[in-house]
Amino acid sequence: MIAITDVSSRIGSALALSLLHSGEQVRGIDTKREQLAFLKSEKMELAIGEQNDPVFLASAFKDAHTLFLVIPSRPDMEDFRKVFDETGDAVVKGIRDSKIRTVFMLSSMGVDETGEAGLILGLRDVEARLNLLTIENIIYLRPGYFMEHFLSKIIYIKTKDMILDSTDGERPLYMVCTDDVANKAFSMYKEGQQYGRSVVELYGERLSYHQATKSIAEAINIPELPYIQLMDSEMRNDLISRGFSINMANAYVEMSHALSRGAVSPKLIDTEVPNCPTRFSQFVNESFIPAYKASAT
Repeated sequence: MIAITDVSSRIGSALALSLLHSGEQVRGIDTKREQLAFLKSEKMELAIGEQNDPVFLASAFKDAHTLFLVIPSRPDMEDFRKVFDETGDAVVKGIRDSKIRTVFMLSSMGVDETGEAGLILGLRDVEARLNLLTIENIIYLRPGYFMEHFLSKIIYIKTKDMILDSTDGERPLYMVCTDDVANKAFSMYKEGQQYGRSVVELYGERLSYHQATKSIAEAINIPELPYIQLMDSEMRNDLISRGFSINMANAYVEMSHALSRGAVSPKLIDTEVPNCPTRFSQFVNESFIPAYKASAT
């Protein structure tokens, strides 16, 4: 049995489908049943509960030998560091009380930062807790900036004719498609090797916000579409107006600082040679344009 947390997420659901189609038994762990019918129809077991609840996780991890750990983050979290701390503690306790011998954790480039980095610091805290375990294999998957973050910019294009963020528009970002991350996790699991303590950095392209905006502009036939860098206060207020808690809005702005100073970058692999196949133009054609056309706003 393989357990996957936050299975309704992009990476969690893609990974679950790959494993199920390859004949594996999968237990999907999530806080809600919505949008999980398609996975249940593929014979995935469901375990519904809070991932910072050690009693629930002890039951959800029962009979599992491998865990794919995806830490959920919700825009309305009032204290994400507290939630991540509680989740890390609950996961470690659940693993110790289970037969799990291999853990793949979805982390991020930049977890070695000591300064402000928003949600990335919460992932660093969870990594530190997992390091206390004595199980055979713990693999930290550290992707760069998800290309899918640009889907949240569709509302700005539709309502303001521009792309907005508080990240430095000139700073090249190490970007990766979520499908590539899921595929890497799947292939590593199927290889069945002993990985010990491993770190796997992943990225598919290096582009700045200005360059990414230009790619999107050409694809949607708005050649003059600009990228506008907002002040921190403007970005924070915009996020709060869209349902983010103050804490999560601040975390987003902090992460933009980390991106702007180049902190979310590879440390172990060649910074000039991508190791994931999806390029941004492919993401735009296959994911962004369909979502843009489907948006009613």
